Amino acid sequence: MVFRVFGKWLSSGRGRRFVLVTAVLSIAAVLALPAAIYAWRNPAPTTILSAILAVGFYGVVVTFVRRIWVQLLIAVPILILNVVEIVHILIYGSLISLGGIEAILHVDPHEAREFVSGNAGVFVLAAAAVLAFVMLVRLRSRLDDFHLRERLVFGGVLVVAPAVVLVGHLWFSGSRQDVYLPSRVAEHFVAHLGANPLTHTVSGLAATIASRSELGRARDIRAAHRFDASRHAVPAERELYILVIGESSRRRSWGLYGYGRPTSPRLEATPNLFAFSDATSAATVTTPSVALSLSLAMPETMELFHRTRSIVSAFRETGFKTFWLSNQGAHRSAVGNEIALMMEEADVVRTSNFGFWNSVLDEKLLPLLDEAIGDPAPRKLIVIHTLGSHTNYRQRVPAGFGLEPGASGVREAHANGRITDEQAVVIEDYDRTIAYTDWFLDQVIARHRTDASYGAVVYYSDHGQRLYDDGEFQKGHGFRTLKPEDVEVPLLVWLSDPLVRADPARRAAVAANASRPVSTGRIAESLLDLAAISVGQSTATRSFLSAAFQPETRTVLMSDKVVVPCCGGAGKGAPVAELSGAGPAPR
Repeated sequence: MVFRVFGKWLSSGRGRRFVLVTAVLSIAAVLALPAAIYAWRNPAPTTILSAILAVGFYGVVVTFVRRIWVQLLIAVPILILNVVEIVHILIYGSLISLGGIEAILHVDPHEAREFVSGNAGVFVLAAAAVLAFVMLVRLRSRLDDFHLRERLVFGGVLVVAPAVVLVGHLWFSGSRQDVYLPSRVAEHFVAHLGANPLTHTVSGLAATIASRSELGRARDIRAAHRFDASRHAVPAERELYILVIGESSRRRSWGLYGYGRPTSPRLEATPNLFAFSDATSAATVTTPSVALSLSLAMPETMELFHRTRSIVSAFRETGFKTFWLSNQGAHRSAVGNEIALMMEEADVVRTSNFGFWNSVLDEKLLPLLDEAIGDPAPRKLIVIHTLGSHTNYRQRVPAGFGLEPGASGVREAHANGRITDEQAVVIEDYDRTIAYTDWFLDQVIARHRTDASYGAVVYYSDHGQRLYDDGEFQKGHGFRTLKPEDVEVPLLVWLSDPLVRADPARRAAVAANASRPVSTGRIAESLLDLAAISVGQSTATRSFLSAAFQPETRTVLMSDKVVVPCCGGAGKGAPVAELSGAGPAPR
């Protein structure tokens, strides 16, 4: 009886249309699943409107494309990308970047197998979604009797209304959330081909609109800020301070810190180089970490960054010429709003990478560094932002570059004796990036030494990296849980000969502090102290380059903006190993 009534209702015009519309929207929802999951994980007007627009867009495509084989041809690359996107959202809480997709396009087969096996549940659900998609497409093709006028009206309702509302919201309110648009699948390939994703894609346009209000407000507020910086002493006629920002470099993979492979032989033989043995990053992802390192903000006071300038401006106020050299691009979608704002503070901004994290080696920064050092200004601050050890690891080093002959194998050195052969290959590639960073820093120090200026080279990594360290076999960074390897980073300080001769007490202070707990969030205070720049507040006790330094309880800003206590310091904070339940990090 029930089936008879349902069949009669379905055969009626109204019932047929209802099922047809439901099938179309269901197909669209399957294609827009990442947008829906992203909105669920990050509820905000931008994410919700983006999800509605994505469903509407795919609904229009399904409405106008009637042939099943054409629908499948369009859907296959979208569904494949959706799997990667969903995994990234569930693990990291954010959309995968265009650079991340580029890395996947070049991924090693071993890593591909690892990715699939590590996310088997998602792939099973993906297979079920594909099956449901095919069934819905067949159902829709049997019921489809829309006239052209009906298709146009239906399509207009699905796309125009949510698009207008979304653009209006982005224009007037701005957004700190990523904008998910259904055009992403094409844009990833546009970026891979070398086009600038900020100016050549719809998502880039949306990102520009979204950042308009936010960037404008932050820029206006920060533009009004001045440190009123001054110098209580001028140590030399010529000064050169170089800050090198590393990427995804973990302390436990450096031979300099006791790793059982020769990943840093050049720096180990460098005089007046000090390796801080207990340094942790202030955040677990790049943008907030760099912002916290170069400003007076800390994880629990991140909003201070949006009201005050970075130390780049403090150096400028005291007569330094400032340079920002980047291998991570210069636009917002590449480096993030906060880093873009700091770059704007520099007198000179140069980039060796005009795409979106394309495979440009860090050595391309060296000619730019030569130009900066050769500038006639007597006092200079140079910030160098490298790609370092960012995945895909194999792309970060020149072909044929490797560790010294006779180096021990990965299995002999890595703390986890249960790694697979495929994982050992990945670790080998990662170790090569550390060895390449060792070479790169040696080149930077050599240039500073040749210049014979009073000053220093400071290197740190923005965050750490998980690399199959325990039974979870995780790789990457930005997770929502905290483990030691997320924040254990190398922090290296090289002092020039003129500085050591003029201020031997400074060398002694740096040597003493190298074994004490420090946070990269205090790099700003440390550089100000080293350059004898006063900004109206005491920096000596917070400077790990000062004899007056006092360790403090350290905190970390997680990828979901939560601030957690970390890593000890001043006898108060719990060590990160205790927080995570992991064992002590190898030294």
